[in-house]
Amino acid sequence: AQTVHTPSGEETFVVVKSLTTPDAEPASSAAQSDLVSTSYVSEEAKPCCTCCQHGGPASPCNCIWCRKELTGDWWGRRTCLAEHGIVYKASITQFYQGVTSGGNEQVFRYGDKIDQYFIFDSEKLGLWKGGKLIMHGESQLGQSSIADAPALAPVNSAMLFPLPGDPVTSITTFQFEQELGHGYVATLGKFNFVDLWQTLYPEFGSGLDGFMNTSVIAPLNVVPTLPIVFNGAGLLKAGERGIEGGVMAIDSKTTATQIAPRLFDNGVTIFGFARKFTDFGGLPGSHLFGATYATGEFTSLDRAGWHLFPGQGLVAPRKTGSWLAAYVLDQKLWVDPCNEKRSIGLWGMTGFSDPETSPYAATMNASIQAFG
Repeated sequence: AQTVHTPSGEETFVVVKSLTTPDAEPASSAAQSDLVSTSYVSEEAKPCCTCCQHGGPASPCNCIWCRKELTGDWWGRRTCLAEHGIVYKASITQFYQGVTSGGNEQVFRYGDKIDQYFIFDSEKLGLWKGGKLIMHGESQLGQSSIADAPALAPVNSAMLFPLPGDPVTSITTFQFEQELGHGYVATLGKFNFVDLWQTLYPEFGSGLDGFMNTSVIAPLNVVPTLPIVFNGAGLLKAGERGIEGGVMAIDSKTTATQIAPRLFDNGVTIFGFARKFTDFGGLPGSHLFGATYATGEFTSLDRAGWHLFPGQGLVAPRKTGSWLAAYVLDQKLWVDPCNEKRSIGLWGMTGFSDPETSPYAATMNASIQAFG
């Protein structure tokens, strides 16, 4: 977190979003969490907006339309908490979504998603340097259209959590990370897969700011080796432009509504990836190669081994081991020279996985996305 004086004279308190490094240290010497980001403009310095008739340089507007956060800066308390190592951010998103043709059922449904983030910085709290505790609480209300559309391509990534189609509240991320120096970060705890993916690609906004369909956000081949919420530990390497690689040991069971069930009782999943940042034609991009290997037992999708037993129905055998290999392309096609947040980019991915255990033996997609 830092205070920045802009050319216009504004004083902005910023909690950094991307995995970057302090200017005073070597480029790869530190990393910061990407799960929460926000910036607070002090109410005294905030210019008056044009959406209302009151306010001005002597009396800045702080109406509900002008403030950055719905509840404001809590009379300076929000900024003060961030300066002392406690960041809180919450949001509520409402969905009215339905299937117009095809799918399982043509119906529109209304639902809500409440997200609450907490970050505790050990150094700013007066403890040790480089430690962070990150929590993400999620509440799902109402209904979603995931089951109404083709189930193998979830149409609403946000409503997958905590559990698809289940109005429940749960902590889906309870992650501790410790900077080790030279850009390396050790992390362990409970992870939300979409949060972890957003750490790599923050622009896509967990299915809220970008495309909502999960198949456009991440390779669906991660099923079944990477659950949507899991326990694990790993080592990440950050550079100037983001995470460059990492390796994690993951419990292959979904733990959306539990903190620590029986760990690794169905083996372990090893997840590794490497990411290369590029500048083709002066435009930023990256290429990510990732793979998983799971040692646990999974339901076999080879129908030749399925048997029908009286009183039990159709029974599928279990297969030991599963794997995934994937490639992800992120390439900017245009960036506004006056505002780097305004851009148009090419986003594509392809993946291959064990056809005997994954319903997605091979996937491939490409999309053009605009931001800002």
